[in-house]
Amino acid sequence: TERNIVSWNALIAGYAQNGHGDEALKYFKRMQNEGICPDTITYVCSLKACGLVGCLEIGKDIEASVRKQGLLKKDVVIGTALVDMYFKCGFFDRAQEIFNKLQDRTVACWNVLIAGYAQLGMHDIVFYSFENMIREDTMPDFITLTIMLNACSHSGLVDKGQMYFETIIMNHGIVPSLEHYTCMIDLFCRAGQFDKAIVMIKEMPFCADVAVWHAMLGSCQQRGNIEFGKLAFESVLKLGEKDAAAYICMSNIYAAAGMQEDANKLERVRKDALVNY
Repeated sequence: TERNIVSWNALIAGYAQNGHGDEALKYFKRMQNEGICPDTITYVCSLKACGLVGCLEIGKDIEASVRKQGLLKKDVVIGTALVDMYFKCGFFDRAQEIFNKLQDRTVACWNVLIAGYAQLGMHDIVFYSFENMIREDTMPDFITLTIMLNACSHSGLVDKGQMYFETIIMNHGIVPSLEHYTCMIDLFCRAGQFDKAIVMIKEMPFCADVAVWHAMLGSCQQRGNIEFGKLAFESVLKLGEKDAAAYICMSNIYAAAGMQEDANKLERVRKDALVNY
């Protein structure tokens, strides 16, 4: 019967965090119509919602409001959310402009900037921004390493990816996770360096999961590599996965190599396996 700012924020945040941007913005507007003034959490969640649905106009209105209240100068979280929103809406020039004016740039803020350029495929600026981050004595974290490795993977820059992997771990004390190793394996596979990928799989302190083998399987399909494709496919099966995508991928590898009988046999096995699953 009584809805305060805390309950409104919980509702808006719930929708935004689960990808329902339109619903989040609908309740953001209704909250204000009921006379409740937004706070920092409201603005941050609503900016996330704007980025989800590409609602630039509401994002601009929020920027105007936080500027009027002086929040942008003293709250780096709102500044970071604005940078992210403008990137998601495709306005990278405006995102960079806001970022440049932030007085306190945290690693989270740098990550949003670097990830924004990476999502737009502007990898030269990704690497340039990372170097600026280091020059400003902001230490990269787990997320930074993931972003940089993915950028190298999509650019096909194997040597650069290895350099970032080794340098960030050695110089900044980050303990690489399975996600980081998966990024490196994907990088090697995309470049057709399957031998290096296998070495990393054997040496990493984790058991390879489905994501690792899918990365290899997908690259094998693109490059028509039967040997490593079979290895990846069989490894998925050993994990107990009734994985339709893996069957289809391996079948495509056989078909592309002219091994139609093997492809047909695998397709029959796939249908039987999935029916019995």
